Amino acid sequence: MSDHKVYKVLFIGYANTTRSLMAEAILQRWAGGRFLALSAGAVPADAIHPQTAAQLKAYNHSLEKLTPKGWDRFCGPEGEAVDFIFTVSERARELPRPDWSGHPMLAHWGTYDPEITTGDAPHVARGYRRAYLDLEARIKIFSSLRVEGLDRLALEERLSAIGRATAAPEPA
Repeated sequence: MSDHKVYKVLFIGYANTTRSLMAEAILQRWAGGRFLALSAGAVPADAIHPQTAAQLKAYNHSLEKLTPKGWDRFCGPEGEAVDFIFTVSERARELPRPDWSGHPMLAHWGTYDPEITTGDAPHVARGYRRAYLDLEARIKIFSSLRVEGLDRLALEERLSAIGRATAAPEPA
């Protein structure tokens, strides 16, 4: 039995249909047993966005457990405590912060919103791929950090720096 801590990571989007769900799926892949990936939204939609589902399937992710969820289950004294919270959309970032359970480290990882991509099907698919690759690059960096070896201030700076990194260009 392993005695290392598994860190809970919550990705927040507005509706929890695209970027936050992508991030959840990507971190589950790169977690290496160190992280439990979760996602939620302020105003969760009823279903995963079809283009998000297509993008995740293209990268061989299972969609079995990916559904939009509300962030209320992580709020208040009775909420599920998490160690890290990353907002991935400007809209979610601008909302008043709820009283998160526990004392999670917070960072904003603003990511291109593929839902605003217009044009033909290949162009729209490139927008979703861009968001996916951007999140994947950040998550790979995050998952390689020796979280337990950093003090809170150093870790906060690293998390913010990861959020400022951009991996993929605008879709052409």
